[in-house]
Amino acid sequence: MLLVEGNPRVLGGFTPKLGAAAEASLGRRHVTVRCNTKVTAVDADGVEVQLADGRRERIDARTVLWAAGSRRRRWRRRWACRSMAPAG
Repeated sequence: MLLVEGNPRVLGGFTPKLGAAAEASLGRRHVTVRCNTKVTAVDADGVEVQLADGRRERIDARTVLWAAGSRRRRWRRRWACRSMAPAG
């Protein structure tokens, strides 16, 4: 299984630690993560991607799933900051 991520790391809207943990978890599940790679076309036989250096590559696939977005909600950001505050 291959996860194509257009950003430099997965879960870019979250902390780097959380993104690294997510990528490690995916790796344990045999998911290959390719960051800095953008999908430019999808057809019945797979996808075309553009790499960070501008080169294009074809990835043959029988099944393609697409999802977008992973941004914390404003109230969750406030809650996370409060929960990390020192006690007392």
